[in-house]
Amino acid sequence: GGQPGDTGTLERADGGRIAIAATITGETKDEIIHVPAPEQPLPAVGERLKLSIDWERRHLLMRMHTACHLLTVVCPFPITGAAVAEDDSRVDFDIPDTGFTKEDVTARLMELVRADHPVFTRLITDEELAANPGLVKSKNVRPPV
Repeated sequence: GGQPGDTGTLERADGGRIAIAATITGETKDEIIHVPAPEQPLPAVGERLKLSIDWERRHLLMRMHTACHLLTVVCPFPITGAAVAEDDSRVDFDIPDTGFTKEDVTARLMELVRADHPVFTRLITDEELAANPGLVKSKNVRPPV
């Protein structure tokens, strides 16, 4: 599961463009790799470029990602998988026989969407995470500590 990386273009000094098909993380989270689309020319080492992301796609992925987080509020069960994409996204849950229906989940999810709550990012320390194990909702995957 996960969320796809950005797409976009690299613009050269002469106005030429290199289409970026994917953006991936390298061996460390600090290493970001922009992967040119097939048959695109590669820039020269040291060439100055201007990167532009496909904001419309990025914003759609952000909204889908947030919707998945809302779904985990509506369905407070262990998460066994998830994937975010432009056309559809999913969260897989280990749901006991609770009588939850798709209609119930949809109604509650739409209530949260209509409430238009603010969305923000908050970083916590490893100690805060250890003190609040309920923050980790995935059943089989744990964040690095």
